[in-house]
Amino acid sequence: MSRESNKQFVRESLRRLEAAGLRIRPDLDRELIVTRFMTSFADFYDGDKFANYISGAARDGTNAFDLLMLWSLAGETAAFDGFDDIGEILPRLSSLDDEQLSDLLEAHSFSIFENAMEICIVDEHAPGEYLPQHVGELESLACGDFVIQSVTESHLQDRLIGHVVLADGHSGIIDISDEKRPDLTPFFEAMNALVAHLRKGRFVVALSDNGEALIAVYLRPHEEPAFRDWAERQYCAGGPFPVDWFA
Repeated sequence: MSRESNKQFVRESLRRLEAAGLRIRPDLDRELIVTRFMTSFADFYDGDKFANYISGAARDGTNAFDLLMLWSLAGETAAFDGFDDIGEILPRLSSLDDEQLSDLLEAHSFSIFENAMEICIVDEHAPGEYLPQHVGELESLACGDFVIQSVTESHLQDRLIGHVVLADGHSGIIDISDEKRPDLTPFFEAMNALVAHLRKGRFVVALSDNGEALIAVYLRPHEEPAFRDWAERQYCAGGPFPVDWFA
């Protein structure tokens, strides 16, 4: 897994994700991202599986390699837990002290993308916290394109009702079912409607490999065509790669 040719294959996939409009956080170390993915991959697949992807033999009954990259890198990871050989893999980091290394690995343990992240749909939150958390997550993906002034959540029979106000005064209502794993389609539709007047971007949702999560992506207008083209070229073990454009 540590061969240079394997690393190059991962780097090329990263470049395709970037070309598709998935912005990689500029503060992160690209080679450490590669190491993170390959460590995670090795935890679930053997070397033959990776070799099949490189050779192009992996197709039927598999997921596209770019999807494996997205699924792995858009969420949190435990790949660095107990990671004690970083100096052998990336010698230039061997001079870091324990605290510096810990901070670096922690920074690389969340979504590597500015505008995409895995969001857990399960509601096990304290009352009033579920919708505010998710609204805050979407605000972070927009990278300053809009600012939330306030968000409140209330219960009404079997519904969760959210009231969101932007810093510019525009406001909107979110209405979703009050259950453990609610359908978040109305949530994303409401957030897109709320920010539509800004004409800066919108949210889409991509399939996650985690049945209790989804991947939210914020796309600016010039990024939409590239992401759509990339998504249409992807495939899952069960068929085409689904993306909800809420349109």
